[in-house]
Amino acid sequence: MTDFYPYLYGREIFIKDPFELIFSSQNYSDDLLKMKLIRNYLAHKSTEARGKYEDNVLRTYQINTFIEPGIFLLRRANQKPYTYYTHYCNIFIQTFEIFKNDALLVAI
Repeated sequence: MTDFYPYLYGREIFIKDPFELIFSSQNYSDDLLKMKLIRNYLAHKSTEARGKYEDNVLRTYQINTFIEPGIFLLRRANQKPYTYYTHYCNIFIQTFEIFKNDALLVAI
């Protein structure tokens, strides 16, 4: 059994861990992991972060030569009329609904 405690982020308290809620979503977990890996590569620029970005993001979309995330995000998403950037922004917006509905956000 897990002890109950609120999660403090900024000036708000979430009764449930918001990251657990988001990453538990079957609909969005793959895209959210890709977003995390892109962020980690940009933030750390380490060999490990680059390898994970290449293996789990680029190769997933059949991109076999390394390209920086900025160039990747400006490409069209799987023959769609929008870019990967737009795709990931939409995923982010949709997952925000999880916060509104399930995280029990309390302003302090």
